[in-house]
Amino acid sequence: MSKLYLACKLIDVGTCTIVIYNQQVDDELLALDDEDEFVVYLDSVGRIKRDYGLKSLFIYMKINYEF
Repeated sequence: MSKLYLACKLIDVGTCTIVIYNQQVDDELLALDDEDEFVVYLDSVGRIKRDYGLKSLFIYMKINYEF
């Protein structure tokens, strides 16, 4: 896990561990069988958005919370 974080830092992308997931749904989504193949760890990797101004926060809140 720490190697993934270091690699992401090296290539300037972000990463975030997904702590809660549905075992059956994720196994089906990735076409894994339940005996020999299964999800044990999920992590997302992607570009980092650099603009974190208040305008971005209010847009996020409006979209996700409908204020």
